[in-house]
Amino acid sequence: MHKVRHAYVTLTTTCNLRCSWCYFSSGLGTKNMECGTLSDIALVLQDLGVSSVTLIGGEPALYPDFNSVLSLLSGMNLHVGVATNGIAFANRAFAAACVDAGLGSANVSLKGLDSAEYQANTGAACFHSAMHGISNLSVLGVPTVLSYVVCSDDPTLGGRLSTLYSLSGADALRIQFMKPDIFSRNESIMSMSAMASVATRLYQELEGEVDTYEIEISFPFCLIDHNLLSEMLEHHRICNGCMLHRHSGISFDIDGSLLPCNHFVGTPYQRRDGNRIDLQYVKAVLEGGIARQVRETSLRFPSKRCAGCKHWLICGGGCMTRWFKEDPSLVIPNNDKAGNCGLKEV
Repeated sequence: MHKVRHAYVTLTTTCNLRCSWCYFSSGLGTKNMECGTLSDIALVLQDLGVSSVTLIGGEPALYPDFNSVLSLLSGMNLHVGVATNGIAFANRAFAAACVDAGLGSANVSLKGLDSAEYQANTGAACFHSAMHGISNLSVLGVPTVLSYVVCSDDPTLGGRLSTLYSLSGADALRIQFMKPDIFSRNESIMSMSAMASVATRLYQELEGEVDTYEIEISFPFCLIDHNLLSEMLEHHRICNGCMLHRHSGISFDIDGSLLPCNHFVGTPYQRRDGNRIDLQYVKAVLEGGIARQVRETSLRFPSKRCAGCKHWLICGGGCMTRWFKEDPSLVIPNNDKAGNCGLKEV
C-alpha cells in the first residue's frame, strides 16, 4: 500500500448553498457522519501515519459540534484544515472557537466575485458573509486560501479576481475549473480547450499582480502553448490536483467507506456494510481488486502522445472524470504521434 500523507473526511452533505456544479444537486440528501465512525477514522489515520486531514462536505462547519471534531483530530497531532464556503466563519465567536479547538488552515471556496454572481450560482445572498468569514479567519491567524471555481469564460475574470483577492485578506489564491462528478448531467461545463484558453489568459493577467496564486489544471497540460507552459511550471503557477494520480491521499465518505476521490462522493470502492473501520479494513479495500482497477484506469494514457511524454507524471492527462464527456482523440493535439508536449525540462 502506498504511503498516505493526507486524508479527506466527508463530515456531512448538509449545506447552506445550492451550487449548480456540486454533487449536492444530484439528490444525495442530507446526512452527517456518525461520531463513532469519525473516531474510528481518526484512529486509522494515526495508524497510517497521516500528517494532515481536510474536513469536507457539504459544508463541514455545519456539522453538529464541529469544534469537538477539531479537538479530536488536532489532539492526535493531525494538522486539521477545512474546505468551506466561509459563511459560518462570518460569526467571529464561532471562528475564534474553531481556532481554539485546533483549526489549522482553511480553503474558502468563493462562489462568485460579487453579490449578483454569488446568488446566481448558489441561490443565496451570502457573498458578504463569505468575505467576512475569510477576513475573520485571516485576522485570527488561520492560513487561508481563497479558492474560486471557473465556470465560464469571462474576459474580466483576471482583473476581478486580483481586486477581490487583495481585499479579502486571504494568504493565497487558488483557481480551479468546474469538474463533473459522476452523477453530473451538467452540459454547461466548459470544454477543455476553453479551459486552457482561460488558464493562459489568467496567468498572463495575474502574473506580477498577485504574489501567491496557483491554477489547478485538471485538463491535459499540452493544451497550453508549450513555451508559456514551461514558464508557468517554472514559476510554480500551475499544478495537477489529482489525488489518484499522485497516490498521495485517502478519502472517506459519510459512512466511513473509502472513495476513489472527492468527486465520487456516494460511490465508494465498496460499501462498508457494517465492517469495522480499522487499519486492516482500509488496507483490504485499498489493496483490493476494485481499487486497483480504478487506479489503473486513472493512470491510463488517454492518448498515444501521453505515453511518450516525459511530463506525464506532472500532468496525468487531466481529471479522468473529464473523459466521461470528451474524446481524447478530439482534444489532445497530434493524438496519433507520441511526443513530449514540446515542454522543456523543468
